[in-house]
Amino acid sequence: MYMYDKVIEFVKQAGERLREKAGNIPDIGVTKDFLTEEDLRIEREFGELIKTFGPDHRLFAEEEHDFFETSDNVWVMDPISGTSIFMRGMPLTALSFRTL
Repeated sequence: MYMYDKVIEFVKQAGERLREKAGNIPDIGVTKDFLTEEDLRIEREFGELIKTFGPDHRLFAEEEHDFFETSDNVWVMDPISGTSIFMRGMPLTALSFRTL
């Protein structure tokens, strides 16, 4: 399976979990509003996935990987774009990914 195929499969699985949990997940943010366990889970699991692509793949993300590391392969993500509406159960959220 190619790298981007793995990313697509990851997004599909995470998206399905979001559909199941929308409106039924609490805000766990301490230093910021609108943070859920699912934000953290998606970011952590994606970080583990890109490690399998090689040592030059880095993650820059909203929740826990918010420091930029220079590399030939930098992945930028917002695990749940629209966390506040996700928490309210509205189907208007997205998983945002980009590779630089």
